Amino acid sequence: MSLSLNFLGGAPFQLLYDGVRVAIGRASKFKTLLINLESTLDCLQPRVIQQIRDHNLELNLPNDVIQDLQVKMDVGVQLIANLSSLSMWNFRVWGDCCNCMKPSYADQLAALDRSLRRLLEILKLEQMRNVVELLRLSRRTNDRLDELERRQLEILNISLWMPCSHN
Repeated sequence: MSLSLNFLGGAPFQLLYDGVRVAIGRASKFKTLLINLESTLDCLQPRVIQQIRDHNLELNLPNDVIQDLQVKMDVGVQLIANLSSLSMWNFRVWGDCCNCMKPSYADQLAALDRSLRRLLEILKLEQMRNVVELLRLSRRTNDRLDELERRQLEILNISLWMPCSHN
């Protein structure tokens, strides 16, 4: 079962965010990467993304980006859990000695941050597209209303000038 069933505004986002904050204090070797990830998470605005998801569902629009975010949240929660489970002894012996573990976690943290940032950019582009589409629909609606008003005036003018027949 997906950890992200309650996605943003729920447990997985909070788990990831809290896990990153705790890891920043513990994992000094990854501190810069974790701070970058925390900054990205700060940009997510969980309530807004949840609203986007809900509106997309209501309007039968695709929710691919939101689903991708959910997957990345799951990946992030697991990654931070794995990182947090490493003891300082493991970092000292393996991390400093042969650099076996550090690159793997560093690469995974950087990849997670890049993925989240990319998905945020896609959401921004979708948002811009939606605003332009709304503007286009609004203009079309206004044009139609103007046409209807013009026709109503024509009908009204014609009826005022037509003589009444009294039989």
